[in-house]
Amino acid sequence: MSAGIHQELTIQAAPARVYEALLSSEQFSQATGGAPTDIQPEASGTFSCFAS
Repeated sequence: MSAGIHQELTIQAAPARVYEALLSSEQFSQATGGAPTDIQPEASGTFSCFAS
């Protein structure tokens, strides 16, 4: 049985700013060091993060 991984961090930004970054491919990629990201922000939209 594998142990779970738990990580917490504090982001020094307004909640609305963080939410905006989570819905934007460009902003999410920039915040994660340039990771390839495709986020469709509409309801039921698809997302792909960190895939090469």
